[in-house]
Amino acid sequence: MSDWAKDSAEEFYSVESGLISVVPIGANLDVDPGVEILNSKKDKLRLLFVGIAWDRKGGPLLLEVFRHIRAVVQDAELHIAGCSPPEAQGLPGVLVHGYLKKADPAQRAVLERLYRDASIFAMLSLEEAFGLVYCEAAAYGLPAAALRTGGVSTIVKDERTGLLFDPNEDPRIIAKRIVDLWFAPHQYDAMRAAARHEFESRLNWSIWGDAVERELRAAARRGAGESDLDPRPAQQSGIC
Repeated sequence: MSDWAKDSAEEFYSVESGLISVVPIGANLDVDPGVEILNSKKDKLRLLFVGIAWDRKGGPLLLEVFRHIRAVVQDAELHIAGCSPPEAQGLPGVLVHGYLKKADPAQRAVLERLYRDASIFAMLSLEEAFGLVYCEAAAYGLPAAALRTGGVSTIVKDERTGLLFDPNEDPRIIAKRIVDLWFAPHQYDAMRAAARHEFESRLNWSIWGDAVERELRAAARRGAGESDLDPRPAQQSGIC
């Protein structure tokens, strides 16, 4: 699933390096927005947060970052979906949409609109084994702002598909890099295209299925070859 998961498994289970392959899982989308999403114009800096676990997903830090952003970009907006944190209620530029059920067509439409209208996906998770929503953001051509924690860096590539920060980074620095990106249209558009390309080439379930099949076939071939030479069970390879 992620480089972090692979490294953790190798260390915890004392697995020989090279036996575990990383295959990122895909975005959970009912409808692919298509590459045409890159043609949509972004007329306002709108940050989008999608998550249920507000504290673990870095919500309080994001509010602090957004406060610094609003000091420079006074019409910037922060949209929060997935939860309704009390401390976010009534803040200037902050719109709380609450928990949205994808199984409900009307609520799913609201979430899809939020992705389409957003400029940057911002979720500064403090702990994250992977982060499917980063894949969903990539499908919509959204650069992501995230922390280097857990498996996030397997999805978000710093300065290519988004902005990565150390967990102890100053909120003012995070805000400045987001604002700088917004005011650099060529760099911003390049990140949008790169994020969408990552979804098409790496972060979707079709690619995942093909990659897992290849790894399973390769493991079966290795196992068959080893069993001909050595009757003892070979150490099995795995997929993360």
